[in-house]
Amino acid sequence: MRVLDVFIAFPSLVLTIFIAQALGPSIPNTILALSAFSIPAVARVARSATLRVMTMPYLQAAELSGSPAWRILLRHVAPNITPQMLNFAMLGMGIVIVTEGALSFLGLGIPPPAPSWGNMIFEGQQSMSATPLLVLWPSLALLATVLSFNLLGENIRDEMSGR
Repeated sequence: MRVLDVFIAFPSLVLTIFIAQALGPSIPNTILALSAFSIPAVARVARSATLRVMTMPYLQAAELSGSPAWRILLRHVAPNITPQMLNFAMLGMGIVIVTEGALSFLGLGIPPPAPSWGNMIFEGQQSMSATPLLVLWPSLALLATVLSFNLLGENIRDEMSGR
């Protein structure tokens, strides 16, 4: 966890830009750069949720009854951390989408022949005075997608918490 804490200490966008610049623009390198800043936060949330569940009495009872560790993990720990992880994943997905758009806008993400909202916004920006809709539509699509993931995460949390 200490190694992951070092990654969390750096600003995520700066770290992602550094990794994308070092590796070069391509789809696998973009995925690697986005994963490098996403994994520490996901691991931190998963560890926190798991430590919370590990203190529950039913888990101690399962251990004392002789259940193997894999069974305890699959039957008790995983189902109890799933709601929190799903909510975090939906909120994190919006951040990843915006970061990918920023990388592509800067020319460090997905190369231009492949579709990317960042590439579309960059190309539309060059002729923005003549056709501003070339920037508006990809920007609105990006906004709508991120907003949808955030609302989906909130709805998942509300449904799983029993509200």
